[in-house]
Amino acid sequence: MPYHTNSMKPKPKPKEMTLKQVIEKFDNMKNKPKGNMQSNGKLSIRQKDILKTHKQHHSNLHIRFMKYLMTNKNMCFEIAHSLAKDIIGK
Repeated sequence: MPYHTNSMKPKPKPKEMTLKQVIEKFDNMKNKPKGNMQSNGKLSIRQKDILKTHKQHHSNLHIRFMKYLMTNKNMCFEIAHSLAKDIIGK
């Protein structure tokens, strides 16, 4: 006789945020760090290489948000990564 309890039901997956929602959340943050790099709107070769290896351990949204921060908000990899972890997670 199988158990039919509420605890056996699979939990519904939370909807994944979109990049637009993540950027809005970032814009609404208080005490966010300022950009500490100069950027021409493109990733440098070194940043691209770091992101290639970084991509294996993190979600696509995490990587896209980091690219946004590094190119549009002139943030270094370390700051972009810590903000992506805080807002999105892994």
